[in-house]
Amino acid sequence: MPSREMRRLKGKTPDKKPSEQIEKRHQSHPLVYVFSVIILVIVVVTFVALPFRPGNFAAGSLVFGKYNGEDIRFIGNPQNYFARQRDLLQQQIESQQATANPELVTYQVWRGAFERTVVHTAILQDAHRSGLIVTGHRVDEALAKYGPYTVNGKFSVEAYNQASPSDRQANRELYAEDLIQQQYYDDILYDQKVSTNAVDFIKGMASPERDFRYVVFSFAQYPANLVVKFGQAHANLFRTINMSRITVKSSESDTNAIYQKLEENPNLFEEIAKNQSKDSYADKGGEMGWVDFNSLKPDFQNVADLEKLFAMKSGQISPVIKTSFGWVIYRVNQPARQPDFTDPNTVKTVRAYMEQYERGQIEDYLSNLGNEFRDAAAKVGFDAASVRQGLAVHQTNYFPINYGNAFFLPQMKALDNNDALASGAYNQSFFQELFSLKIGAISKPIILDTNIVVVDPLDERSAPAGEATAIGRYYPYILQQYTQTDLVDHILQSPKFEDNFQQVFLKNFNFASASP
Repeated sequence: MPSREMRRLKGKTPDKKPSEQIEKRHQSHPLVYVFSVIILVIVVVTFVALPFRPGNFAAGSLVFGKYNGEDIRFIGNPQNYFARQRDLLQQQIESQQATANPELVTYQVWRGAFERTVVHTAILQDAHRSGLIVTGHRVDEALAKYGPYTVNGKFSVEAYNQASPSDRQANRELYAEDLIQQQYYDDILYDQKVSTNAVDFIKGMASPERDFRYVVFSFAQYPANLVVKFGQAHANLFRTINMSRITVKSSESDTNAIYQKLEENPNLFEEIAKNQSKDSYADKGGEMGWVDFNSLKPDFQNVADLEKLFAMKSGQISPVIKTSFGWVIYRVNQPARQPDFTDPNTVKTVRAYMEQYERGQIEDYLSNLGNEFRDAAAKVGFDAASVRQGLAVHQTNYFPINYGNAFFLPQMKALDNNDALASGAYNQSFFQELFSLKIGAISKPIILDTNIVVVDPLDERSAPAGEATAIGRYYPYILQQYTQTDLVDHILQSPKFEDNFQQVFLKNFNFASASP
């Protein structure tokens, strides 16, 4: 059904053609125009119950979960809410001519339809508890204007008469549910009172704005010779061994029974792995290939068990070992060997280990480089220091303190699309550092994920008048969007929600045909 704002506009006759009005608005207030289009898309896509057409529904019935004891069920007919949402999302994808992986698109369409149905179910339950109803007259009006009996935008008596009584009843129930959901949204989202103080506060978030230039010291710049030096000092961590395994999750006694069979006939290892092992290596007869000591270490409750494995000879089968994911029997295919630090793959493994477990060493090294750059920049200037050290200088747009990348405020980005500052949008200390610096004062080295940055604030200004005005004007819609997001999150994170989508989807879908 049309939203409240859309209903208010019905019946008004514009002085100019709609296309002329839109073009005039775009030219006179481009920021407001873009903002209004964004908000319109949010409101229409999220809240408006669109007319539907029967699609190519898959036959049958699948239950993907429950909400408060009620099945979230897909049924292959146009009166099923889940099926209708699946069709609508599929139509949106097709209209956008998406070129993404078809299997991923299929998953996203079905997951999106599932979550919409969960929210729909929760709202109907809440509306029922509160006594919210819609009259038969409203349902009749909706069916006449937007229902499946319209032809060229007008109600068709012939189409209505051709529908079976059961289809008519199902359509009435479906549209009654849509009207209840729309009224629920109207009451919760559209009727919120907006404080002028809140509007002023949100407008104030847009100022001040600053732009910056910066240089980056990436983890990738940590010298290979220091990586090798660390690897040599901790060589035992990077030993490798070629093994196979059988994983059992049921019980230790079941694993012991398998071990007894292997003692009698070791040649059964691959067959048992394929038929009884419960891990990703089962299809390959348990073969793991070459694995290193440090990657295996988190799986073992007792490191001594892992050391014993690395001491075993080719063909030997281990006793049953309790791991973090079950009981495991290993077989050594080729014995352990020491790491070769002239091999680029070994150096890559050591670097990855350091980035995960020894970040402090890398951060300290790069921070020292950052301090050297800062000292040089204070003497010869930012640009000259960057040239001396062979560093690229990046510059940002103007942006305010936009912690969390709120969609209604300008977001921090580099003019050359460098992404070293990306994680800073969710780092409170980063914004404090940037906006507490005096203009022209160079920052100390700042750690952001796998980068160290040194930043120089260039300028500070108040937000352009158009930005603050647009934020104030559209704050009610901003509030609606965040309220709607909170409502959906509340439902999808509720203990009443039983989510079995992943298991049901993977069990029932044949990706070759993209249908259940």
